Amino acid sequence: EVELATTQMKGNVFFPSIVSYTAAAGHSLSSDDNPYKRTNAKFSLKCLPSGKFSVIPTVVEIDDCLVHNCGPNGKCEEVKAKTEDPDDFYRCQCDSGFEEIMKPSGQKF
Repeated sequence: EVELATTQMKGNVFFPSIVSYTAAAGHSLSSDDNPYKRTNAKFSLKCLPSGKFSVIPTVVEIDDCLVHNCGPNGKCEEVKAKTEDPDDFYRCQCDSGFEEIMKPSGQKF
């Protein structure tokens, strides 16, 4: 079992099987992956002759604030409880006198 990833494979796995995985929403093999179009979210593990799997990569949380700009009067903050919607992965902490709004694109500002 791989932490923060899922597979469609059910049951026992035998040599030389390959098991495909997808990182959970908001996660990837690279923290600078784009949460809207993840390019490093899929990976495979090979069942080796020893009965063990190939090296399991580390699945990490995407730094959503790299792709979101909360404007000059706010600061992007990660939201730990991920949903399937990348717009829920962050929030804007606004300076005093300002409030978070939603752009027509769905991104917060």
